[in-house]
Amino acid sequence: MFTILKKKLHIPSENSLNLSLNHLAVVYAFFLPISYYGYARSFIFSLIIILIAFRGNYKYYFTKSFNHPIAIAFLLYAGMYYIWLIGTEDMDYAKWTLHFVKVCLYPFIFYTFLDARFATRILTAMIIGVMLSEVVSYLMFFEIIPWEFELKNVNLPWKDGLTTIGFYKPMHYHDPAPFLSHEIYGPLLALSVTFLVYNLLSTNNSKMTILVSSIFILTMTANIFIVGGRLGHLLFFIMVFSTYFIYKKKLLFKPFIYKVLFLITVFTIAYLSNGIFTKRLYETIHSIEKSYNNIYDFHSSMGGRYGLWYYSLDSIKENLIFGVGTGDQMHVVRENIPEKDSHLKYLITMHSQYFDILIQFGLVGLVIFFNLLYQIIKYDTKNKSYNDIKLYLVFTLFMVGFLSPLFLFFLAMASLLIPALTAHKDILKSNIEPINSKLFSKYALFAIASYFYQQVQ
Repeated sequence: MFTILKKKLHIPSENSLNLSLNHLAVVYAFFLPISYYGYARSFIFSLIIILIAFRGNYKYYFTKSFNHPIAIAFLLYAGMYYIWLIGTEDMDYAKWTLHFVKVCLYPFIFYTFLDARFATRILTAMIIGVMLSEVVSYLMFFEIIPWEFELKNVNLPWKDGLTTIGFYKPMHYHDPAPFLSHEIYGPLLALSVTFLVYNLLSTNNSKMTILVSSIFILTMTANIFIVGGRLGHLLFFIMVFSTYFIYKKKLLFKPFIYKVLFLITVFTIAYLSNGIFTKRLYETIHSIEKSYNNIYDFHSSMGGRYGLWYYSLDSIKENLIFGVGTGDQMHVVRENIPEKDSHLKYLITMHSQYFDILIQFGLVGLVIFFNLLYQIIKYDTKNKSYNDIKLYLVFTLFMVGFLSPLFLFFLAMASLLIPALTAHKDILKSNIEPINSKLFSKYALFAIASYFYQQVQ
């Protein structure tokens, strides 16, 4: 059917369609940091599916995905959630989980068209998205623009009744994070700073690139400490500290001292500013002190997480090998919570991907998850920079899995960035057009159109 339509509609050649698909992936990457619910990304992914359908030659392209170990590892991880639906009791929570996990199926699609030569462009597009978010964050912080921007009571011809169009709105009113919660935004800023620092170390950049990158490294670093994500603060110190070591594969004294002095300076300034970083630091210390004095006191921020993990241990022991099933983790843990700690029943996630996996899928699930990380690390791209960036992404997934309730967002990000870095090098049969003002304008116009499409849905 698609072959007949291709002839009638004069659809471009396979190579032209593959080129268009890679361009769509660039715009998709831009929306990763600024589209929490993913409507714009879903729209772009729908276009990708349509173009793949018209491209044809399915056996050739999907065989490439089946032969890629990382694509299979993602499929195994996603498949685990679907297979373990058998016997699930809390189907509503399971469906909510699957809404986020479905992105783990995307790499199987991405590997059918991504070309490794687009990896840098895709990574850059994501960082530009972070930069845009950062600019809006500062405008909010200095009260140049309002903390939320919505058009209310808008009459859209294709919708019944009035609707609200929201452009940005912080999820926590004390955090100037316009598009994402601080649990996501902080680590994402730390990862972006790390990429920019690594790029300055590993690439011969123009003076303009060095200047712009240096400015955004400083402003992103400051932005990390005016939002409340403690994991972002921790990741920043660890990842920035490790950049030179990962790049050189050895520890040199002078760069080591410079890094230590830089991080001490950043910590001191952030602490003395008496802002949200200082507040969160004292909250963390207070939580640790309360837990140290009474390990069964689960009434602090960190204590609430410890409480959920503590009351999950019996369920883990009883279902150690295969777990209890997709989406049932909160249901079984709440049954173990006594009345004296009933406030824990109102928490909606385990605040740890590792406990999530152990309760739902047991040790089998944990092996499947670590296999995904292992396959990403193991795969050799034959490009040192790409291999190093993979390490940062895997480390971010590993660390975010411990504490963040929004781990699946970072998995969604990795589901594009990892395939881009580990893509085949023979998909496109022609040279790719370098970035120029005309191509950049096309990217920008399509991104704007996609964003407005997101808002009116």
